[in-house]
Amino acid sequence: MQKMLFVINPAAGRSSLRDTLMSVVKIFSDADYLVTLYITKCSRDGQAQVAAWAHQYDVVVCAGGDGTLNEVVNGILSNGADVPLGYIPVGTTNDFATSHQLSRIPRQAAQHIVDGQPFGHDIGEFNGVYFTYVAACGLFSDVSFSTPQALKNAFGRFAYYFEGARKIQEITQDFPLNLTVDGEEINGKYCFLAIANSLSLGGVLQFPENLVSLSDGILEVLAIRAPQNPIEFHNLMRAMVEKDYNNNLIRCIHGKEIRVQSDIPLAWTLDGESGGEHTDVTIRVCKQQIRLIY
Repeated sequence: MQKMLFVINPAAGRSSLRDTLMSVVKIFSDADYLVTLYITKCSRDGQAQVAAWAHQYDVVVCAGGDGTLNEVVNGILSNGADVPLGYIPVGTTNDFATSHQLSRIPRQAAQHIVDGQPFGHDIGEFNGVYFTYVAACGLFSDVSFSTPQALKNAFGRFAYYFEGARKIQEITQDFPLNLTVDGEEINGKYCFLAIANSLSLGGVLQFPENLVSLSDGILEVLAIRAPQNPIEFHNLMRAMVEKDYNNNLIRCIHGKEIRVQSDIPLAWTLDGESGGEHTDVTIRVCKQQIRLIY
């Protein structure tokens, strides 16, 4: 019998797991797993518990949103355990699940974990901490963690749209960045910057599948320049809808190591959670660092 650590964030999403929790645990139990259930109590609690105990288990599973997954991944990597990870997405946006086409129905997700195989997945390292799919700064980057949890639970993804609408006036504000990608300097003024390993950002920006591989040891750098007039604003919106990420407003670059320097502290988000304010960050890809079951 294999041992499973099952970490659940009870505050994530709209609690789609509550009514099916026993069914999910039964699926794992019927597959001959001895399940230890842990309900997180506060922010970073899941990370601390996984960091302390992951090496004593054969598999770790987490249920929550992108932030919960971020905590568990950081816990596994800080523990140094070579343990596969299963994910049941019950958060609000679930960008990571979108990229991997993971089921949002808890029972189905659990069955896929039981039937699936672990595959290597790239992880990003941001000044010594890890992110699963995106590090971002600038316009709208703080929407996910500045949106109240109660609003997320009540309205789902629309809560982000409500919060984002309040910030739309900031779209013409940009900031100078010294950007270095694999040794090449790409400097300029931008209103948004994302370093990602994902097909979806915030449920709004979608990367073409032929542009992104989630296990190739490469990160995508998306830099958006602030539109200066209504025509440029229209062109930006159209480019985002049409997934045109190489034009005079949007630039997409690929790289393994990215350094971002700014004159003023910029607020960063890591997987939708606050990453603090920084003037100098170094981001590296960790190729196939996590073994994800799907």
